[in-house]
Amino acid sequence: MNRKILFTILIICFSFLFSSCFSLFFARQAEKSVVNHTKIVEWTFDQSTPGQQTSRILLWFDIKTYNGIDISEVFSTNQLFHIKSLINVPAGDAEFIFDSGFVRVYNSSTVFYTVKDCHFRYNFEPGKEYYVTQAAELKEKGGIFKDPQYTYYVRIYDYFPVFSNGRINKKQYKKLKNDTESEDFKSRLIASIPIFETDNLTR
Repeated sequence: MNRKILFTILIICFSFLFSSCFSLFFARQAEKSVVNHTKIVEWTFDQSTPGQQTSRILLWFDIKTYNGIDISEVFSTNQLFHIKSLINVPAGDAEFIFDSGFVRVYNSSTVFYTVKDCHFRYNFEPGKEYYVTQAAELKEKGGIFKDPQYTYYVRIYDYFPVFSNGRINKKQYKKLKNDTESEDFKSRLIASIPIFETDNLTR
């Protein structure tokens, strides 16, 4: 085999191996950061509302407004992996606005897209606790010249994770991760609300 061709193949293999190891390292560091910095900030709309008339909601993202009230400063921070929003609000119809986003990879370049002012509305029951997160479902497969298209949802579960002292520690995070991968957790889904599609958001 021509030495130049062999050398080129070796360089490509080495680059692929290095890139894979590099990505794995940062993925593990990112997960470690999540465990170390998963702080829960709690906000109560009205302290005088009795507990049995209140809904307790843990959102796995930061809220900007609740029923038109700007509460973004409550959850603002400069940390990359930082806050989970725990809010106590009067039961009933509630609307939340928040910023979302997703990631695309183009020829080894990672591009982050921010989707401003996403919103969802739900009628929360009194005296109940909820876990709210985001999820993506594949809408259309991609190809060489086309990105895969996804629909993003807010998902509401009849579930509430264990935490203490305003923080999810390593053991609690591991339990939460195991819980959310279980069939029992999936059966607790009570609402799946579409918030945006990626069709018109990627280049």
